[in-house]
Amino acid sequence: MGFNKEQQSAIDAPINRNVLVAAGAGSGKTRTLAEKVFTIIDKGEVKPSELLVLTFTDNAAHEMRERIIATFKEREKEDIAEQVASAHIQTFDSFARFLVVMYADALGISSNVNLVNSDVISAKKSVYLDEIFDEYYNDDDKRERLVKTLAKFNLDSDRNTKKVIIDLCKQLDKLPLERKEELVNNYEEKFLSDEYFNKVINDLVTSSKNIIIDTIKEAYFVEKNHAVLDSDNPELIANLFNDKSAFNVDINLCNFICGVNQEYYQKLKEALCLNGQDFVSKIHEIANDKNFKFSMSKKNPTGDEKDKAVFDVFKGLSKKLDIVMCIEDVDAEINKLKYFKDDISLLLEIVKKLNKKLDDYKRITNSFEFNDILLMAVSLLTNPKYKDQAVKIRKQFKFIMVDEYQDTNDFQEGWHQRTSILCR
Repeated sequence: MGFNKEQQSAIDAPINRNVLVAAGAGSGKTRTLAEKVFTIIDKGEVKPSELLVLTFTDNAAHEMRERIIATFKEREKEDIAEQVASAHIQTFDSFARFLVVMYADALGISSNVNLVNSDVISAKKSVYLDEIFDEYYNDDDKRERLVKTLAKFNLDSDRNTKKVIIDLCKQLDKLPLERKEELVNNYEEKFLSDEYFNKVINDLVTSSKNIIIDTIKEAYFVEKNHAVLDSDNPELIANLFNDKSAFNVDINLCNFICGVNQEYYQKLKEALCLNGQDFVSKIHEIANDKNFKFSMSKKNPTGDEKDKAVFDVFKGLSKKLDIVMCIEDVDAEINKLKYFKDDISLLLEIVKKLNKKLDDYKRITNSFEFNDILLMAVSLLTNPKYKDQAVKIRKQFKFIMVDEYQDTNDFQEGWHQRTSILCR
């Protein structure tokens, strides 16, 4: 049985190109991948030892290996079939463990890596967190800081704060090790500074202005082309959307026939000239204007269907600017965040101590979770301090294929991105 045009195109694609094969179940993706492997090895473009084929389950990896080996045997390439049997055709998890064991010295761990159940680590985490809290309770200065924070978040015990710390650790554990360390060590400087707050507000205003501009353009497009848009003639509609000039709108020169729409447009233009608190205040002023609220409560401001269609576009703007609508006083919102600045710093300080205790335990016992193995493997490919190891890995694997790519969790998505780095 041969291959169709698209399958053959994937098989014949040069090895220095990224190729994505998107097709449904039973359409021959795996068979195409097996043929691709045979082709590039048979041509001498890649040796079996330079090939990396990744999949998501042990069964899929076994099936893939058997199919590739069978392809070589069918073509009477028994010697190469034996080499393929020892090639890296495996799951993402097993490949991550391979990398960690191979470069254990660089990672500062023993190559005799033990996998530990997450429940064991969770139990250790709770014990260590209790020890850290006892350390703070038994130190006058530390106790004062801790008690101030506990008073804000707890009614009768420290249970809620401990839960927050555990949850925070779970979120941080999703990050690559270097990113996690950077975030914990530099959080206050990066995310609790006046510079950061100003940047957030400026970014919010900029993105909101872009939304307003797009809304004005959309409203004016409807104003000028409502007759076509409301027609049943697909050819006219297609021609309209193919006419680029219909979308080249100078938002400063728009003119809406309906008085309500024109007034709303003029108010939005005024907002576009403002920044910071002035912009936020203007948006709230527009949203709370009694005339607009009265018009919005009507099904149709003038009775004209075109005016209604345009007004409906403007009515949808408040939902698009929901974040701005949640802020009335920029300085007050910033002060709310600053109010918790010391508490955040304390929580991150405790997180660092907890991470240190857990890391020491894992390295002493050489026991790691799957999560740890994946993070260390990703670090080998991304952390500058493992540059030499990353170069060796890239040299070892000349061609990478992923069978049944999925994005069911952050790590699988991250692995798909990181393994592509090997090709560069």
